[in-house]
Amino acid sequence: MPASKGRDASRYLFLIDPLCGWCYAAMPQVTVLRASIGAARLDVMPTGLFAGKGARPMTRQFRDYAWSNDQRIAELTGQVFSQAYYDQVLSDVDRAFDSGPASLILALADLLQPGRSFDLLTALQHARFVEGRHLGDQETLVAVATASGFERARIMAAFQDAAQLEEAVDRITAGRRELARHSLEGVPALIQQTGEENRIIPNSLLVGPAAELVAYCGVAHPN
Repeated sequence: MPASKGRDASRYLFLIDPLCGWCYAAMPQVTVLRASIGAARLDVMPTGLFAGKGARPMTRQFRDYAWSNDQRIAELTGQVFSQAYYDQVLSDVDRAFDSGPASLILALADLLQPGRSFDLLTALQHARFVEGRHLGDQETLVAVATASGFERARIMAAFQDAAQLEEAVDRITAGRRELARHSLEGVPALIQQTGEENRIIPNSLLVGPAAELVAYCGVAHPN
């Protein structure tokens, strides 16, 4: 059942991985929801799902699997997966499929400018899926963050600060705990929190018309 108007004070956790094509597919819908509820009420939580043990070599077989899946997402949602992405990211077998660095900068960004990690996630996804840029290279990540309005010096300093790095890793770990807590095996996942009640938003609403997601959550569509 859709949420009632009494749920207008809900907060939302958006559990993602920056290399996840389905997370990219959900962005237009979640962007509309975020505009409806106010940016401060939606928290992006990177889970590092494809980092550490979840990372893997970028083989030709995996490239073909990923590209096939991406084309399905493109047909379903209209999101762009460019030829540059195929040629420069998926076809680069010398680099691993590893979301650790991109997850880390997202977590650091939220520490430096709370609430801005959603904007950085949008920029990182565009850099990867449209521009064909690798998100495993720190210099690329810092450049994308700087272009998104973060101070380069602060981002660079954060990468050198053990305390901030530890806090960022803790945030990623918290994202993984949320997945486990709700028995979720993958991302994206959108969790609506109202008081002590947590509700998982159906994934079908994350790739359908944005108006349906907003209506289900019981909030007014932005004008």
